[in-house]
Amino acid sequence: MDDVVVQSTDQGDSRTNHLLRLTILDPRPGGPAQKWGFPLRGGRAFRFFVLMYLIAFAALTSFVVAIGILVTRVFEPGAVGNWDHSVSLWFIHHGSNTWNFVTTCVTIAADTLTVTGIVVVVTLILLFRHWGAKAGSSLDRVDLG
Repeated sequence: MDDVVVQSTDQGDSRTNHLLRLTILDPRPGGPAQKWGFPLRGGRAFRFFVLMYLIAFAALTSFVVAIGILVTRVFEPGAVGNWDHSVSLWFIHHGSNTWNFVTTCVTIAADTLTVTGIVVVVTLILLFRHWGAKAGSSLDRVDLG
């Protein structure tokens, strides 16, 4: 890495005003990395990581719980819940064996196990085609005579 030469930030005697050799990854004296890096000094990086992780977890969990409460306690008993129930009743009364069969097939096709199986098969096909193309191109260069 290239070295960066930085003049010391000391404002004292000219004898203490010297040049520092820093790499590109070293924090600048008095810069934001030194100001924000206090939790990492003295081997406390793991505790700082755990603290930040727990704060993020608490914030995200609170957000998801608040959205869940909003949907189930505010929207569901009101107009949205009534509309959802009426749509379900409409499908029950207007359903047919043909459409029930179609929706069952689509539901099975969209199942996680089915989608995972399809992804594995397609990936293997593409890999073998790629390897086959490489093997074919290398066989073209082989002199069999």
